[in-house]
Amino acid sequence: MVLSTAKSSGNEIQSLNIIRFFCFLLVFLMHCNLLTGIPVIDHILLQAYPRFGLGVTFFFTLSAFLLTNLAIREIGQGGFSAKNFLLRRGLRIYPLYFLFLLIVFVLLPFFSKWLTIPVLSLPKIWPYLCFLNNIFTEPAPFLLIFLWSIAAEEQFYLVFAILVPLLQKKILLFPLFLLVVYFLFIPQIAERKDFHTLHYLPYFIMGILAAILFQNYTVRVTLFLKKIPLFFFFLLTGVFLFISFYFPYLYSLPWYKKTEAFLLAGLFSLLLVWACILPNRPNRIALFFNFLGKITYGLYIWHGFVLTILYTVLKPKLSGTSFININFLIAFHATVLLATVSYHFMEKYFLQLKLRFKKVSI
Repeated sequence: MVLSTAKSSGNEIQSLNIIRFFCFLLVFLMHCNLLTGIPVIDHILLQAYPRFGLGVTFFFTLSAFLLTNLAIREIGQGGFSAKNFLLRRGLRIYPLYFLFLLIVFVLLPFFSKWLTIPVLSLPKIWPYLCFLNNIFTEPAPFLLIFLWSIAAEEQFYLVFAILVPLLQKKILLFPLFLLVVYFLFIPQIAERKDFHTLHYLPYFIMGILAAILFQNYTVRVTLFLKKIPLFFFFLLTGVFLFISFYFPYLYSLPWYKKTEAFLLAGLFSLLLVWACILPNRPNRIALFFNFLGKITYGLYIWHGFVLTILYTVLKPKLSGTSFININFLIAFHATVLLATVSYHFMEKYFLQLKLRFKKVSI
């Protein structure tokens, strides 16, 4: 029997939006390399920055968790529609994504001489149009490199749309199938330096498993988690991330290299499940971060563009810590502004169209 809380069947979950924003913030901080000017703190930050890329992989877990929750509830209300699922995903992803490609591949080179921006050495556009740029890689400017994660997501959506209708009554076979695929094929691509989706299957798998657990045992899970203070989850997450960030010798251990993704994604999945039972907060701080969570897709799309422009404009005029810190402040506010504008004047209208293809909400 599939159960769900009142909140998960109705209003959006504020806590998940907030988590979504902080995942983006990790990525943004990694790309900015913000420094404080305090040697001890900066040393700690510089050690951690390479691991802030986990913010992207946590997006995969969050996406798999949300989509599986929705799919299970659709199955319980008449059946999962692959067509509607792909239409919803397309309305969410494609408008801003293809607008961004238009700007980068057409408008930016055309206006570069007026903007005093060096002409970008652009790669072939077809992998980006087909969402294969995470596999067919070639040198690309920074503002395009991070689009690999959107390609990986799109590939996951396609597999999701094919397998979920086939396994509606046996949804647990879906993550088990992905697990088998991962262990069968990961040895063949282990040495590749690209962003092949197979590398990130553990994050999708754990998100799916967490959603299945939550949807099928909601009452039991809720009663259990309510007995555990929230700070325990943050403490556990913090300790594990600290170990992951600052104990690089772990990566020399074969068992850890093989299980780290599952451990991190599993821990993050627990946090997502816990977030589903938290009440929405009406205070201004929570509402502010909730809004930032809503526009996170835009933040992610635009931040590379903003950083590229600022790096071109500011780098010749500033140096060292001054450039890094000023670049961070301007880039963050400019990215939020661009994401807010694109959300209010374009994205939200396509998001409203999604409701025509949606039986339930989360």
